[in-house]
Amino acid sequence: MLKYRGRIGEELVDAGLVTQAHVEAALSMQREKGGKTVENLVALGFLSVEGFVKFQKSRPGMPSLDLGNYSLPADVISLIPREFAIKHQLIPIDKMGKALTVGMSFPLDETALRSLQELTGLCPRPVLCSIDDIRAAIQKYYSPPSKNLDVLRNGKDVELAADLRLGALPAMIRGIDSLPGLPETVRTVREALGDDSISVGDIAAVIRRDPPVAAKLIGVANSAALALSQRVESVDMAVGILGLRETYALVASLAVREQFRECGEYFKIQFWEDSQNCATAAVAVTRARGQRQTATAYSAALLQDIGCLLFATLKPEQYRQVDPSMEDEALLSAEYEIFGMAHPEAGFLLAESWNLPEDLCEAIRFHHDFPLAKRAPQLVATVQVAHTLLAARRGNADNVALFAAERCPEAIRCLGLSTEVLMALCGVIHGFAAA
Repeated sequence: MLKYRGRIGEELVDAGLVTQAHVEAALSMQREKGGKTVENLVALGFLSVEGFVKFQKSRPGMPSLDLGNYSLPADVISLIPREFAIKHQLIPIDKMGKALTVGMSFPLDETALRSLQELTGLCPRPVLCSIDDIRAAIQKYYSPPSKNLDVLRNGKDVELAADLRLGALPAMIRGIDSLPGLPETVRTVREALGDDSISVGDIAAVIRRDPPVAAKLIGVANSAALALSQRVESVDMAVGILGLRETYALVASLAVREQFRECGEYFKIQFWEDSQNCATAAVAVTRARGQRQTATAYSAALLQDIGCLLFATLKPEQYRQVDPSMEDEALLSAEYEIFGMAHPEAGFLLAESWNLPEDLCEAIRFHHDFPLAKRAPQLVATVQVAHTLLAARRGNADNVALFAAERCPEAIRCLGLSTEVLMALCGVIHGFAAA
């Protein structure tokens, strides 16, 4: 791994590319919202992509490469999952013995390099590549999720939006002022769950201190969507019936929903009604499997498409080009062409930045790609099946069970759902699916 003589911020100041005040602002943003120093300098407008790449190439011992002159072998590409490449903005180039050459726009990103070594068991050798080349290579060599969408149009690589360069969407998520952090209640509940001595009463006391959250929790607990066995009259009763983990998932999802309450036009076109229907369908799928705890399934399905809201909030003009009623395949393809990533990835980045429960993050990330889910496969499968059954009903599929079996066979097998159960579920959700 390459070593450098000092901190990157200091070197950029020495090179005259930024000022010390710029670095302090980037570090302040890092402490508050995360991100790397250089990413934040770019996001704040203090540093240009071209300036940083030129600076990197001038550094002693910094190898660089023009990816456009190379054809990357499929067996090397397969060493790094597409999601990892997108998250860290890197591309595998060559493998020789235990050494893996990898193109990066930030070769000094030791966190990414350590994660890469843990993932592959190889010793990464970073080379500097432009971020545009890396993104073009990711688009070229990794098919988008769901049905292996073709990212080439008329023989040309899909062009990414100019303002999404240099890891731009993650930086935008961290920097956007219109999306404040989740309420303190969510963080407090999350931290309390890590303490084995915490009781139901302790968690309820935390939630009661936030009346809006407490009211929403009781309201959802009494809703037809969850249909608990008895009426919930208090926060203590809600937590007692739901359980600590399920309560946390529900409180977190309700808080996320509230953050997007004022997201404008897109909010008004039945997004939350559709999400509510999917959440109710996920509860029905969970109950059909004989499971009593349903709040996490409800929460995961409710939040599965928050990436769409994020796009609509960050870039409303661009996202108006996307018709949210499109078939899944067309929707994901349109998002890739505009943003360079689709809503599952964007939603996952946002969920991670808000420290939502890991299983909710997993469901958001892979609700169109169940086979990729590792941490919470049954939850992801539940959300995907619920989504597919609703799509079948809305599309007036002749045979709903066959439609679902063709669209998400692995998820159905994971949950052990028979054709008879699928048909019964269709009957349960028929009333709200037509809405």
